[in-house]
Amino acid sequence: MAYPYLASPALKYWKENQESIDMIVDSGAFTAWKSGNEILIDDYCKFLDSLEVKPWRYFALDVIGDPAATEKNYETMLRRGYKPIPIFTRGESTSVIDDLYKTTDTIAVGGLVQTRQNKAFVNHVMKIINKRKVHLLGFCRQEYLLAHQPTSVDS
Repeated sequence: MAYPYLASPALKYWKENQESIDMIVDSGAFTAWKSGNEILIDDYCKFLDSLEVKPWRYFALDVIGDPAATEKNYETMLRRGYKPIPIFTRGESTSVIDDLYKTTDTIAVGGLVQTRQNKAFVNHVMKIINKRKVHLLGFCRQEYLLAHQPTSVDS
């Protein structure tokens, strides 16, 4: 569930059903970007700290269209003691993928929503990722899921 949508009813349901829910918290950067808003890293970290039920996993705060800022946010979260799933964003060198896997067992791939040639990009990136754990952000084309078998996806 994305940070901007985790309101009281969802949080209450999650708390009441925490034994049967593996919650992954998304920073909501894409949602904020589409609405012209910005999510600050301090606010996102405070939100994660405030959760009564700790999420199974959570993503680093990405910055749409800015791989360097996304990487900086990931490094900031690591320094602060968080263990987020890093986001490999379109526009970065694919050599970053192996570096990210040195810090985690799972990465997310962003920059797939409403972008040109996203299917070719997914094919290319998934060859590099190979059998490692990956989450595709905003991409759930069935034929690609069957072919590449990512760990998880959202849309």
